[in-house]
Amino acid sequence: ILEANNVPATFFINAFNWGDITVEPYKSVFKRLYNSKHQLASHTYDHLDLNTATNDQLWAQMYRNDYAFKELVGVRPIYMRPPYGSVNQNTLTALNSWGYKAIWMNIDSSDVDHPADPNAVELSKQSYDVTIIKGDPTKDSYISLQHDTLIETAIDWTKTLIPYVRSKGYQFVTVGDCLGEPNKNQWYRA
Repeated sequence: ILEANNVPATFFINAFNWGDITVEPYKSVFKRLYNSKHQLASHTYDHLDLNTATNDQLWAQMYRNDYAFKELVGVRPIYMRPPYGSVNQNTLTALNSWGYKAIWMNIDSSDVDHPADPNAVELSKQSYDVTIIKGDPTKDSYISLQHDTLIETAIDWTKTLIPYVRSKGYQFVTVGDCLGEPNKNQWYRA
């Protein structure tokens, strides 16, 4: 759907959460995304709430996820999004000292709150309406949250989201593009 509509996206990846990205079929999908116009970023190894993590646990989460990236595509991500958007100052300081750029979203589809609801698409759209209607595409930008692990989001919501966002005058870019770093070499490190 994204490729057919020329939509780049940023995928925040757990190496081991809904599946193990080092084995099929996830391995092939991961490599295909990396070799496309999409950006891949860290979302920790297995989705641990970072507010509950010690520095050693945090390091293990980031290192193990980086190792999986490196094993599959030869690079490690610079960008990361904390699970649940949950982070404290100690965690943020540690992430920054290790060279990560922590990202938050300013639009949440709330798709995890209604994954099997027959009105899932409309409920996600309502989450967007609250923010986008007030926005100005000439000066406002948004980083939005969807979960590609939910079939309703990956297919139904995506098919609705793309024309909806474009009809409001916005364009789709990666998080790196949004933050003024449009080149892949700015998203990854050896």
